[in-house]
Amino acid sequence: MRRLAVGFIFLIVSASFAGLAQAQNEQSPADLAFDGAVAAVRDKNYIAAVSTFRQLAEQSHHDAQYNLALLLDRGLGTPEDFKEAFKWGLLAKIGKIKRANKLVTSIQEKLSEQSKLAVYDDVHNFIRARVNAGNRDAIIQYAYFQASILPEPNNNEAYIWYSIAAALGLPNSIAKREEMRELILPEELEALQLQANELFVKLPKPEADKGSENAPAAEPAAPLPSSLDQTPPVSETGA
Repeated sequence: MRRLAVGFIFLIVSASFAGLAQAQNEQSPADLAFDGAVAAVRDKNYIAAVSTFRQLAEQSHHDAQYNLALLLDRGLGTPEDFKEAFKWGLLAKIGKIKRANKLVTSIQEKLSEQSKLAVYDDVHNFIRARVNAGNRDAIIQYAYFQASILPEPNNNEAYIWYSIAAALGLPNSIAKREEMRELILPEELEALQLQANELFVKLPKPEADKGSENAPAAEPAAPLPSSLDQTPPVSETGA
C-alpha cells in the first residue's frame, strides 16, 4: 500500500491497484472517475472530489462511499454533515471497507439517537432498493445489515436473506445461514422458511442476466482502487 500525504489528508493507494501502470483505455469509467476525484483531493479541489465521490457512492462503489463519508465528516468540499457522513460510512462498512469501522464509530458519537435511527432507515432503503433491482451481492449486504449493523439485530430477517443467499450459492452464505438458524426459535422457523421461499421465487433477474438468458449471475462489484484516510499524522507512526 502506498500513501501520499496531502496536508493532513492521506491518499491511500492499494497495493493491488494496477491502474497506475495500465493504459487509460484499460480502466473502467468508474475507475477513471475515482482517480480524478483522488487527484482533486490532492489538488485541494474538494468540491469537485465530493461531487464525483457522491456520484460513485450512489452507484455503490464502497471506496467512494468511504471517501465521501470522510469529506462530509471533515467539512471539506461541503459543510460538515455528520448524519450524511454516518450513512455513507455505514454503507462502506457494509461493503467491507475496514477503515470504515473506525470512522463510523467516531461519527456516531456526534449524532443523536433519533438521527442515527433515521440513518439506519436510509441505509436499509438504499440496500433494499439494490436487492429489488436484482443486485445479488446486495442480498448478502442486506442480511449483514440485519444481523450486524442494526443496533438491535433482526435475526429473523437476517436468516431469511442468508437463506436466499445460500440458495443462490453466494459466498459464505451457508455458514451465516447456519449461524442465524441457531438463534431462531423452532416454532418460528417454518414461517421464516416459507417467507424465504416466497421471496426467492419473486427475486428479479440478476443485473448481469438482463438482456441475455445465458449470462452468468452478477458478481460482487470489485473494490475501487484507492481510498482516502484522514487519520492525523501522529497516529500513522505505528501503522
